[in-house]
Amino acid sequence: MVGALVVVLGIIFFVTVHELGHFLAARATGMKATEMFFGFGPRLWSVKRGETEYGFRLLPFGGFVKIAGMGPFGDDEISPERSYQHKKTWQKITVALSGVALNFLMAFVIMVGLFIFDGVSDFTNRVMLVVGEMADGTPTPARLAGIQAGDVILEIDGVPTERWEHTATLLRDRPDQPVSIILSRDGRIVEVEPVLASRVEGDGPRQGFLGIGPALESRTLGLWEAMVTAADDIAEAVTLTFRAVGQLVSPSSLAELAGGMFGGEVSVDNRPVSPIGLANIGAQISESGVANVVRLLAYLNVVLGVFNMIPAYPLDGGHVAVALYEKVFRRRARPRVLISIAAVVTVLVIFLGVAALVLDVINPISL
Repeated sequence: MVGALVVVLGIIFFVTVHELGHFLAARATGMKATEMFFGFGPRLWSVKRGETEYGFRLLPFGGFVKIAGMGPFGDDEISPERSYQHKKTWQKITVALSGVALNFLMAFVIMVGLFIFDGVSDFTNRVMLVVGEMADGTPTPARLAGIQAGDVILEIDGVPTERWEHTATLLRDRPDQPVSIILSRDGRIVEVEPVLASRVEGDGPRQGFLGIGPALESRTLGLWEAMVTAADDIAEAVTLTFRAVGQLVSPSSLAELAGGMFGGEVSVDNRPVSPIGLANIGAQISESGVANVVRLLAYLNVVLGVFNMIPAYPLDGGHVAVALYEKVFRRRARPRVLISIAAVVTVLVIFLGVAALVLDVINPISL
């Protein structure tokens, strides 16, 4: 339950910070922000401070900041110096992407802290196990060469290697070839010369096979390495999220989701997750450690940022696209076109939100 509560509170916090980014950027550029809400639909609670109304709405599927002049028709009642529509292009883009920027910043800070204090688990050059036999029953090259559990690989064919990724590459590149391997065994240097076997994975080329399993060891990272690793992980998560979103909105996936709400099968790869589902996932992964919940919170920021970057009005990326269009063509985007696009995007988002909620209730994800 603790993991579920942390995830729910995290979602509320991250969405609020995202909207706070828009709000602060609007204030910094002189725009008037009239509303800042978590959720959509009917008001649950609100309070007005100065010119802005703050509060919560019924449907917890995001949040919004209402900025004067940011809608498709602009706002003629506000003075030009306070209106989004009359601001420079760079100011519009800054306001539109400020929430996304804060989400990625939070993801980065969380990941860096996680790597510094909890570390990472890497496969190392220490041999954890030696595979006894090949698929045909013959001894593996490692067994024939006398490699033992606990040995540490230092060199392969004269090439020093300290990381398992490098070691694995050197071995894969030598199918059916004799290799010289320098090992450290109980403080002694040992040299073995096995003839690697070969195997084929899928439709790929032949790869060298020694027959060992590397040990998995944890280590903490320094600040610089933690920052580089966090940036790499976030970049990979961004790519995977964009790919997942593209697959999610494909006609076949949407049809599958529609059927899933009425009892049909929906693959895990093709289903969105609601706050209820995220709470369920948080409760499950918390059993294997707090670090996993923290990592989930970082990835939630990445997903929130990527989703809002999509160049579809009225998402943040859509506002950027409109600002660039108006800058390039020197004319305002047609309100009716924007409203039509917004209607399609809104219906799609509502459908995905409802489908996620229904599926998370009738068929919860089990890890």
